Parts: sequence; structure tokens; C-alpha cells
Amino acid sequence: MDYFDFGKTALEHYCSKAGKKYDSTDSAAFWYYDVRTKLYYLVELVSKKVNKDFNVVYRESPNGQAGRGSIVFKPYILAGFSDNNSIGDNLFLKFEISGFDNDIPRFAINIDINFRAGVSPFKERRKEIFEKDYHYWPIDDKFPKSWDGLIDLIYPRLEEVYRSYCHYIKNLVLSERIHNELKMKRKLLEYKKQVILQGSPGTGKTREAKLIAKEMIGVSDVEDLTNHEQFKIVQFHPSYTYEDFVRGIATVPNGNSIEYQVVDRGIAEFAQRAYEDSKNNYIIIIDEINRANLSSVLGELIYALEYRGKGIEGMYSKTESDKIILPPNLYIIGTMNTADRSVGHIDYAIRRRFAFVDVLPKDLSGDSSVTFDSELFNAVKALFTTDEYVTRSPFLSSEFDPKDVALGHSYFIQQYEKDAEGNDDKSKPYDFSLRLEYEIKPILREYIKDGILIGKGIEQKVEELETKRQS
Repeated sequence: MDYFDFGKTALEHYCSKAGKKYDSTDSAAFWYYDVRTKLYYLVELVSKKVNKDFNVVYRESPNGQAGRGSIVFKPYILAGFSDNNSIGDNLFLKFEISGFDNDIPRFAINIDINFRAGVSPFKERRKEIFEKDYHYWPIDDKFPKSWDGLIDLIYPRLEEVYRSYCHYIKNLVLSERIHNELKMKRKLLEYKKQVILQGSPGTGKTREAKLIAKEMIGVSDVEDLTNHEQFKIVQFHPSYTYEDFVRGIATVPNGNSIEYQVVDRGIAEFAQRAYEDSKNNYIIIIDEINRANLSSVLGELIYALEYRGKGIEGMYSKTESDKIILPPNLYIIGTMNTADRSVGHIDYAIRRRFAFVDVLPKDLSGDSSVTFDSELFNAVKALFTTDEYVTRSPFLSSEFDPKDVALGHSYFIQQYEKDAEGNDDKSKPYDFSLRLEYEIKPILREYIKDGILIGKGIEQKVEELETKRQS
């Protein structure tokens, strides 16, 4: 195909027409269609150059509306393209020739969004995305006169823009996956009333529990849960008892003597509050739920978990008619570390009353809100699994499932010093090698001692782990 006609006569004529009343018989309209067709051809050429299956996913005609009822020649010509048709409906790479209304035509590469799409997750970030990856060249005497020359000029910038594009797509896919997973867990909690998020250390089980609580209660941020009357979090440990969690006897001064009174503890007091406020959801998170002797701690609540809204007589009663009720608007989220075999297992009677949900390690390299060491994450992941935590690696004992013991993603997130307000100071990152040497390697060494990681050379593989991230 012939190259663009960027001769002075053609450019000046279209510049004179840009923004003015559209006339389909004018040579400017024919020139527009010719240039647009050649932009599409350029997409084919760069597709071969970068070995990607680029397709034009966004087109426009030469006439646009400027003000009420006025159809004019557009001051730009573009071709939006993508190698991902499903996402390309929302976000695409773009070749654009613009500046006709300023008499300074230029060729540009950038990323843009499709405003025709009904709902685009990128609309609120359009200005940021558009400006960050915008590169242009004036169409003057120095501008390339051939396809090869043009491709040589734009190729380095095209690679940069494409990397940014892939980052946005990966971030979107990850965000949608996390959103859908949280949506599923919320629906399950609403149905079952009590769930346990189970997973290996560092998978963010407590954080996910708080995110679910945030949605259920209706606050805008996880921080808003602090001291919220509809939210409570407790952490179990081996010495935790029924008297700590449900109801017990307290000594109360009475003049020169003391009295013994039955008092509601954690869940009983919280359940009563929920019972009296039936229109709102109440969420209690039990962190490390399997570290306590659950049968002993819950007592008769095992019955109340299944028969919501029905009163049960407690081990201790305030009055003859006093009963403990777990109302339907009280939801329980437990978290359980599946790698910890030093604690008791949950018996079948309790297990039947909870829904168990796996929380797996995730590669967060597409999450723009964190700095993630993807290379180190994948190197450690390979010690446990050859796929997505289904198939064991040769170094994992046959007694363990990868999803139960593999290190979670939080181990591989960059940490920062805090400012006066307690927020991350992004200018002061901690040396990531500290995490590797004093958090990641020690737990892997323990895994070797406990027979979780096995095989010839496993010690060397652990010691050879390294990170490229420094302070």
C-alpha cells in the first residue's frame, strides 16, 4: 500500500477544513478516509513487527458534532487497536494524527478508552492513562517518508506504550478476579452465616475477612471498621476458653464483700446487640480460629450456629429465662492457617456448620496499588507446585497439598517506612533483602526441618533465593 500523502497541499487543505462544516464531496473527506485506511494498514505492519495479533477495535468517521446540530470535519484521524478483543472494547492502543485545528499536525501513539462502551472500568482514570503514555512527532520535513522509516521511528515508543497497556490489562483482570472472589464469598456468607477462610501463611485471610465485613456493613474503607459497633474481631489461642468467648462468672465489688455475677463475653454480648438491631448486619471475625479447642470454646453455641434465632440455655444463666440467641443478621468469619499442624483440627460437628473457602497465594504484579517482587514469588512458588497449587513440585512432601503450605503473596510485597500520619512513605522503602533473609528463608528452613520441603538440593535452592529489589 502507498505511504501517507503528507504533502503540504493535502495537510494545509485539511487543516483549513478541521472544525468547519462537513461536506462529503470535499477532497478533505476523501483524504481523511485515505489516511484512516493507511493507519489501519500501519496496525497490520506493526503487528508483524512485534509478533502480536493486533486488530483494529475502534474506528471513527470524519464528521463529528461540534455544538448543537453542527456537523464538522474532525480535527484528528485515529485507529484504535488491541490484541485482546474482550478488553479492547474498553481500553486500546491508538495511532492518531491530530493538531489539524492548530495548523500543527502531529503523529501520536498512546492508550485511550472507548467512551461508547456502556461501563468502562477505566473511565475515571482516562486523563491519567491518556497523558502518561502519550508520545508524538510533528509531521514536518523531518518526518519519515516511508513505512519502514515510520516504523523505525515509532517502534521504541510503541514498545513502552504496549508494556503500559499490558500492565493496565493485567491490573484490570486481577482486580476483576479479586472482586468476583469477594462477591462469591459474601454470597456464601449470607447463605451459610459462618465461613472459614483457610490458607497458607501470608495469603491475606484476615484482610479478605475485613473486606467482606466492609461490604456487608456498608462502610467505604476497611479503616472505618475500627471501633464500629457492628464489627468485632477476636483472636483465638490455645488457652482461650468458653468463659472468654461466650459467658462466664465475674467478681463484682459490693461494699466490703464481693459478688459473683454471670456476664456475657465476646460473642454473647455482640449477638445480643445484633438481636436488638435486626435491620443491620453484624460481623465478628475470629482470627486463627483453629488455634483454640473449638468444641470447648463454643460449647452449646454449636447448636445455635445451625439454628439461628432460637434461644439456647448457656452453661451459665443470668436468669431462668435467660437464653443465648445467635440472630440471622450475625455473621461469623473465621480464618485458619492450614500450614500450622501444631494446633488441633476442627471436628466434623463444627466443620459441618461452617463453609470452608480456600485463599490461595496470588501474583500481584498487576496490582498498581503495591510493589510486588514477582520473580522471587515465582521462584518460591516453584518449590511447592508446578501449576496453580494443584500439582506438587518434586520438593514437596506427598503428605502436603501445595495450597496448604505455599508462602502467601504478602511476603513479597514491598514495605515502606511510615510517615507522621502512619501512611507508607514511598520515598523510603525497606531493603527487600531483609524480608528475604529474616522472613522468607527462615520459614522455608523450618519447612525443611519439618519434612514439608524435601529432596536433594532443597537446602541449596532455598539459600540461593535472591531478590533484585533493594532499598
